[in-house]
Amino acid sequence: MAIDQPPLASMTVEQWEGLCQRCGRCCYGKVDYNDQIYLTAVPCEFLDLHSRQCTIYEQRCSMKKECVPLSPEVIALGVLPEGCPYRALVPSASAPRSWRELPPGLRRQLGLAP
Repeated sequence: MAIDQPPLASMTVEQWEGLCQRCGRCCYGKVDYNDQIYLTAVPCEFLDLHSRQCTIYEQRCSMKKECVPLSPEVIALGVLPEGCPYRALVPSASAPRSWRELPPGLRRQLGLAP
């Protein structure tokens, strides 16, 4: 956690949202396989690939069931990519693995490239 960053419990919504780098890397499909999260190369249909912004940001959690509000508990599941500032709030959180590490048969079943 940065020295000038307030403790998690005292963060305002603006401070919490301000941590996001707006990179869009968390807006790609994920697969939970054997208690490990794998990040796919399939972007959310609401991600604008040019701006890397969610086109339904304010309604994202109600319009897409896979999109959940971030919390320390969600971060701890290992769903956020390497380098995401939110991961620094939960040091034990791992980063998702690449979909390429999934077994080939499962990749084909999921429609991911072999």
